[in-house]
Amino acid sequence: MGLLLWSCQTKKVNQREVAIYQTLREAAQQQRQDVHYFTRQAPDSLEQVYQLIVKKATTIDQALVALNDTLVQKAGKGVDTKTQAPKQAYETAQTHQILKPKLVQLNQTLRQYYEFLKVKAKGVPVPDLKVYDEKLYSRYFEGTPLIQCLQMLQQLRNDVWFNANLVSQRLSY
Repeated sequence: MGLLLWSCQTKKVNQREVAIYQTLREAAQQQRQDVHYFTRQAPDSLEQVYQLIVKKATTIDQALVALNDTLVQKAGKGVDTKTQAPKQAYETAQTHQILKPKLVQLNQTLRQYYEFLKVKAKGVPVPDLKVYDEKLYSRYFEGTPLIQCLQMLQQLRNDVWFNANLVSQRLSY
């Protein structure tokens, strides 16, 4: 039994999964840069709104990055220098022990951010940030290995910045 568990934990990470993770991570960073670039040239009438959007998005982004880093270090046992993925990319038990309690607050924060954007967007359709109900954990994370949880966290980061970008651009019209 112990050998079976050990063999599952040392399974090499799939290059496709690493590529997805890296692509999502880079996309989130690019969305963040786009928002900062666009809001630097804000009309005076929208400057406070833009600053508030960026502040809220930055707070969520920092929470997602911190959770990502905690999962990589604790559940993933650090980063494999060859693959740039967690050493234990398919770990599940410790991943969910860390992730589940953190997602309760994160989900609430995402929902508040989404509602804030909907109010500020004034009729602009804002993508849902995967928070249309309170089942964020069970719908997207439960039972999934670490690498897939990290992918989803990066997708959430991307969505947060995409929505900030979308609302900022639409308000300027």
